[in-house]
Amino acid sequence: MDRKVREIAQRPDVAGARKWLIRHDAEVLAWQRKIAEVPAPTGKETERGMLLADRFAEIGLSDVRSDAAGNVLAH
Repeated sequence: MDRKVREIAQRPDVAGARKWLIRHDAEVLAWQRKIAEVPAPTGKETERGMLLADRFAEIGLSDVRSDAAGNVLAH
């Protein structure tokens, strides 16, 4: 790893996120599989976007919405 990447990886917020991902690895992988199982060919991503929007709302994100391009956004 180059110096800059090492510096970023050692930041407390990044290190904390990495630890969380390690602890929740099985859950994260299961969620990734669920997303990947929803067909989303180019121009027909609506069903996958709805799945993500529902999940965002479930985990408490606010202002869940889609932009003009169909990207799902939240805070």
